Amino acid sequence: MQSVMVLQWLYCQRVHRQLRAKEEKTAKKKRKGGRINEDGLPQLLTSEMFFQAIEEHEAAEEEKQREKEA
Repeated sequence: MQSVMVLQWLYCQRVHRQLRAKEEKTAKKKRKGGRINEDGLPQLLTSEMFFQAIEEHEAAEEEKQREKEA
C-alpha cells in the first residue's frame, strides 16, 4: 500500500512539472504573438470591439518598441 502511494506521488509530481512547463510555454507564446483575434472566430471588420482590439494591439506594440529602444 505504501509503495503504491509513493509511486502515485512520484507520478503526480512528474505530471505537475509537465503541466507547469506547458502553461509557461503557452504564456510565453501568447506574449510573443502578434495575433489580435485569439478566439479564432471570424470578426466583422466594422465592429467597435474589433477596432478597439486593434488599437490596444498597436499601443502594446508601440510600447514594446519604446522599451526595446530604451
